[in-house]
Amino acid sequence: MFTKNSRYFSLTNLQTFIPAGTQIRVVECKSLRLIPDRSGEFTHQVLQSDRPDILASKYYEDPTKWWLIADANPQWPLPTEMINSDPVARLSFSLKLNDAPLDEVWLALQRALATAAGILSFAIDRDAGEIDCLVNQAIMSAEEISELLQAAGFALLARPERRPQSATAIVIPPNDNP
Repeated sequence: MFTKNSRYFSLTNLQTFIPAGTQIRVVECKSLRLIPDRSGEFTHQVLQSDRPDILASKYYEDPTKWWLIADANPQWPLPTEMINSDPVARLSFSLKLNDAPLDEVWLALQRALATAAGILSFAIDRDAGEIDCLVNQAIMSAEEISELLQAAGFALLARPERRPQSATAIVIPPNDNP
């Protein structure tokens, strides 16, 4: 049922009995695999492009050992949750103010950003003409924010720039499972 290099191979085989109409069906299965307590020697700052198999390949030269990293980071119930696959992104917009009274336009922009669904937080640098937004892109896209900025009286000087967020640190355990 499992190959010799599977982490489930050495688990005890069990039989369970399942009622199937008037008969009882015997099903073979493995016993529960308890997650061992793994401590790591160092941590890795997760990047947007990281995946558990890529990290295993980098640290163990074997992409199938991703589960060692998953076991060492039990705070995430699913291995994919420990990587930055979150739809939240930090976007920066460079703006030029169109002809309009300065304070009124900035105030209107603050109101529009504060009430927009999907914008979690924002910072405005009036002197540099930049806005930095923390955005849930599952709710609001960069294009929709661009339209909001233009409707508030601003011209975009460039496409929005995606800025790095603070990275998640995950534990990388030693390769003690050859």
